[in-house]
Amino acid sequence: MSPDNPDHPDAPPIQTPPPIQASAPVQASSPPDDAVTYKGDGGGAGKAVAAGVGAGTIGLVLGGCAVLVVCVGFCGVFGAIAIPNFVSMQYRAKRAEVPANVDGIKTA
Repeated sequence: MSPDNPDHPDAPPIQTPPPIQASAPVQASSPPDDAVTYKGDGGGAGKAVAAGVGAGTIGLVLGGCAVLVVCVGFCGVFGAIAIPNFVSMQYRAKRAEVPANVDGIKTA
C-alpha cells in the first residue's frame, strides 16, 4: 500500500467540509432597469418598451432572418443536387444486379 491510500497508516487524516448553513429566504424584488415592460392604452395589445432597445434590435432580428433564409437556400441547393444523384445510383445498382439474378435463374 502507498501513502496515497487512505487505509495506509501514514496517510493524512481525511478532512470533512464544514456543514452548509441555511440561507435567508429570497425576497421578491423589482425588475431590473433594462427589463421589458408592456405599455398600452388598455384597449388592445401593448407595445413592448425596453430601455436601450431601438432600431438596432430590429436590424439584429432581420439579420438573423437573413441568415436563416441563406441556410434554407443552401439546404435546397444541396437537396436539388443530391436527390437526383441518389436516385440515379439506386437505378444503377438495380441494373447491376440484373445479370447476377438472370444467372441464378438459368442455373436453378
